[in-house]
Amino acid sequence: MANHKFQLGEAVLYKGHASVAARGPFSVTRHLPSDGMINFYRIKCDSEVVEHVADEDHLQRVAEGWHRLAAANSVVAQHMMSLELQVSIAAGRGAHDVGT
Repeated sequence: MANHKFQLGEAVLYKGHASVAARGPFSVTRHLPSDGMINFYRIKCDSEVVEHVADEDHLQRVAEGWHRLAAANSVVAQHMMSLELQVSIAAGRGAHDVGT
């Protein structure tokens, strides 16, 4: 691969190991050499002192990632409201009592 997809300083999400990904978003701090097929980067989260190495396939622009996260959160919120309504009905309260 010739060019790196992500620029220095660009905010990215890491889609690899869950314990590292949960610390994001990250900032690209350095372009590392390609292995001939995949570009590599050094990334750093503001809340950490250490940097991580990530390949391009495990990175995603923050705007893309947050859009998907917002959509997932919306589905979770709808599901939670549905569960809350079910609990409210089971407890003998009506739908108007949900959220109070």
